[in-house]
Amino acid sequence: MSNEERSPLRQRRRVDTDATSDIEQVQEPEVFTSIIPFVADEGKDTIEQGSEHDEPDSDEETVCSICFEPWTTAGSHRVACLACGHLYGKKCIEKWIASAGKNAVCPQCKSKARKQDIRPLFVRNLKALDNTELERTQQTLEKTREELRKTELAHANALALLRTRESEIQKLNTRITLLKESLGRGEGSIEDANNEFDAAKRWDITLERNVEVNKDGGCRLLAYDGQRILVTSQPASQNRLFKGYGIRKICSVTLVPSKFHPLHEKPITDMAFNPEKYDQFLSVSTDKYVKITDMQRNVEVFKVLLDYPLTSAAWCTENSNQFYVGTSLGHISLYDLRKLDKEAVEKITQNEPTITSPVYGLAHVSKAKRSGLLALRLKQFSFYEFQEETKTQCLLSDDDLFNCLSYEPSTHSVLITTKPSSKHPNVRHFVYSPNEDGAPFSPSVTISGSSKMRFLSQSTMFLNPGGKLTVGSSLETANCVALWDCNGGKLSYTLPLRDGACDLLSFYSNNDLFLGAIGEQSLSVFKWHELT
Repeated sequence: MSNEERSPLRQRRRVDTDATSDIEQVQEPEVFTSIIPFVADEGKDTIEQGSEHDEPDSDEETVCSICFEPWTTAGSHRVACLACGHLYGKKCIEKWIASAGKNAVCPQCKSKARKQDIRPLFVRNLKALDNTELERTQQTLEKTREELRKTELAHANALALLRTRESEIQKLNTRITLLKESLGRGEGSIEDANNEFDAAKRWDITLERNVEVNKDGGCRLLAYDGQRILVTSQPASQNRLFKGYGIRKICSVTLVPSKFHPLHEKPITDMAFNPEKYDQFLSVSTDKYVKITDMQRNVEVFKVLLDYPLTSAAWCTENSNQFYVGTSLGHISLYDLRKLDKEAVEKITQNEPTITSPVYGLAHVSKAKRSGLLALRLKQFSFYEFQEETKTQCLLSDDDLFNCLSYEPSTHSVLITTKPSSKHPNVRHFVYSPNEDGAPFSPSVTISGSSKMRFLSQSTMFLNPGGKLTVGSSLETANCVALWDCNGGKLSYTLPLRDGACDLLSFYSNNDLFLGAIGEQSLSVFKWHELT
């Protein structure tokens, strides 16, 4: 090819020998920039960019994309980059930005560019390694690992469900055999034989596992979403920047705690899951905030600041968008998630201005004939019956201080616990049964418990696998959980603990009934099983 036929680009890329020698006399320090990954190659005098199989003198990789002249390692046309990472000759990009003014953008990616963003690169030889495939492979690997984790969890759940089904089949086969024998002897009907079989069942409860929740201590409350998530309240660890209080989720299948999730600046006094929308978590605190958190996304969806510290809360079982809040001054209010102004829908205690005792427990009662709200204060247990006008009935008033309230929804029974006093040196548990007429609840049995209550622990009431109403409470003198049969108040079980029990909770997981006891540092989980 003749000289006349050479391309203009080739002619522009010529570098005068004298100019080149002048440039080489001005040596800049060989400092590598933070642009990663780059590899220096001392065997070449040109700047290469691309994979090691690319042509070293490729026009797109060795010239400024503005003037199409080669980059240099010194002088006014030395290689420089913008904030976006694209490379140009220094004088070319300065002129480009100056001509465009405030509207200057990168010539290649069109991102905003400023003169102060220009950074000279102190290099002699440069090669950019192409790691696109590596990044794509790593992303694929992460997705595969996540899918593997989900598959392993689903497999574990399936195995647990399989064992449960096999156990149920074995129990049903045994039941069928006994029923056939009973009918063969002519001993009554199938219904009588079923009742006899259920009455003859024997159950036991044993420790399933101890789970460390917070080695720094401070755990207080337990809640369950009705499906598979246990939640404990606790302060933040001492080495965290956030010094407030929050929660930690625990899978009820694997009993493995998750990361700490901060919620409040001061201690959480009550918390509960929405009985219909399991992902909505209600919490109140002495920092005066009511918060509802979406537990699926760990996002706050509702927050309101009240005038007084908050001591209790409960969801409305007839409307999943409503909930009740009790304050340290005895006020009880109803709120609705759908109200944009976040004002109280109704002030339940507006006709009781003289009551200033803290509300320690709330429970909404939904019955065919009588529905309302149970409220426990320091020295009074009341029922707010919702009719055309709210009707207040005091069910119990005592000289001793009340500690906690527990409501069993399937039987509509109520448990009230008092603290020890000089008059009554032991904790007392009052069990109330529902009435259709007259007073909504009446006392059925009183149980005497521990003589010590250092933790102000919460008691609970639930139905055991045999269908018997059971009261559970901490015995601090013996460092164990005691279970009483409400039919006569007989002590049925004592369950040893590692570090006491601040709160108790009965829950189902994979068709098995468990009892959780949260201490200052750890969670003890006990499992019911049928004796064979």
